[in-house]
Amino acid sequence: MREGDLFVDIGANVGTYTVLASSIVGEKVCCFEPVPSTYDRLITNIRLNNFYDKVKALNLALGHAAGEVCFTSDQNCMDHVIPNGEISKETIIVNISTLDEILSDCPFLIKIDVEGYETSVLEGSIETLENNKLCAVIMELNGSGDRYGKQESKILSMMTNYGFSTYSYSPFERKLINLQGKNP
Repeated sequence: MREGDLFVDIGANVGTYTVLASSIVGEKVCCFEPVPSTYDRLITNIRLNNFYDKVKALNLALGHAAGEVCFTSDQNCMDHVIPNGEISKETIIVNISTLDEILSDCPFLIKIDVEGYETSVLEGSIETLENNKLCAVIMELNGSGDRYGKQESKILSMMTNYGFSTYSYSPFERKLINLQGKNP
């Protein structure tokens, strides 16, 4: 990333990626965390690192359309949009919007970790995904989209259609491994 590039952290949790990206000189970050108690910890981390001038933090979920969704709030980093039929001990209502409605500038890099709701987030990010300024999307795919009836093959196909390729990162070798369109 270069000075002035925008990093977007969707599903920021307490801000690990947000703080890392904000550490880069001149970096701009926009992050989204829908669970209020987790959002409070995110804000605390932004404040402790003195990144208020670099980070725009929003207490908001992202998906395919604006409105409200039911969300778990008792599962820490595994909190998620509650699909029809799922019961949760602690349910909250959160506002949801689309990435395309929120952003006025295209990011250089996006991180998405939304516990299986990735397809919906991508469906609300069409203009952003079509923009050539966007160089990469870091996304966690672990089968949790099944709770919404979404298959990871659809995500991989969608991303390929936008010109992206799939890679895995080997931390011990410090290199990217091309997966040729497959999920590890």
